[in-house]
Amino acid sequence: MLYRMSYDPTMQISLVKGNSKLGKGVYVFNLLPGDEPISSKDKGQLTNVTGTCGGCCSECKMNCYAIRDTRRYHNTCIPSLAKNTLIMRHNLSGMFEQVKQALIDNKVKILRWHSSGEIESYDYLLKMVQLARDLPEIKFYFYTKRFAFIERFLDEHNAFPVNLICNISEWNGNTDGFRLNGLDKFVYDDGTDPDLARVTHCPAVSKDGKKTGIHCDQCRRCFSVNDGKITAVYAH
Repeated sequence: MLYRMSYDPTMQISLVKGNSKLGKGVYVFNLLPGDEPISSKDKGQLTNVTGTCGGCCSECKMNCYAIRDTRRYHNTCIPSLAKNTLIMRHNLSGMFEQVKQALIDNKVKILRWHSSGEIESYDYLLKMVQLARDLPEIKFYFYTKRFAFIERFLDEHNAFPVNLICNISEWNGNTDGFRLNGLDKFVYDDGTDPDLARVTHCPAVSKDGKKTGIHCDQCRRCFSVNDGKITAVYAH
C-alpha cells in the first residue's frame, strides 16, 4: 500500500504518548526516518514523502529500528509521521505553534524529540531551543547525529537551555573529531567494541535486545543534566 500524501494547510500535528520503553510519562514528537521514501521488500514503496535523516546515518541504515518499526506498523506510523514531516517542511513556525499548544493542552512534563526522524535544518534546531525557553517547566530531550548543527549552535550560543538535553548518538566511531562540549554521548552497542562492556548501559534494553520493562521515565538518565557521561545501548 502506498500512502501518497501532500501538504494541506489544515493538517494538525500528531503528538503521542510514550511507548512501552519510554513510559506513559513521556510524550514524543516524531518525523519520518531515513533518507528516502520508506519501502519494504514485500509491499514496495510505502510513502511518497522523503525521510528526514539524509546524510547523517548511512552507516547504520540497514539496522535502523525507526525504519524497521515504521515498516512494521506502516498503517499507523506512516500517515502520522508523513503528516508531521509535511507540516514541518511547509510551515515550520506553524508546526512549532501546534506542538506548543499540544504540550500545554496535554499538561506534558517530558517530551522526547524524534524517536523517529532527525533535525532537518538549523532553523528547526533554533525553534526547538526557543520552545524550551518558552516552556521552562517542561523537560525536553533528543538524540542526534546532526553534529554540524550542534557545533554551530554551541559556537553561537555557548549552551542549550537547562531543560533541553542534547544527547550525541554514536555508531562505530562516527563522533570522531566532534567537539562534545560536555554533552552526553549514547553509544550503540552492537557487540563489536569490547571496551563498551565497562560502560553503563541503558537499563531498558537487555543484552539480547529485549525490553526489560524499565521505562525511561523511571531511569531518567536520558534527560538528566548534561555532564559528559557516556551510556551504551544494546542493539535492539
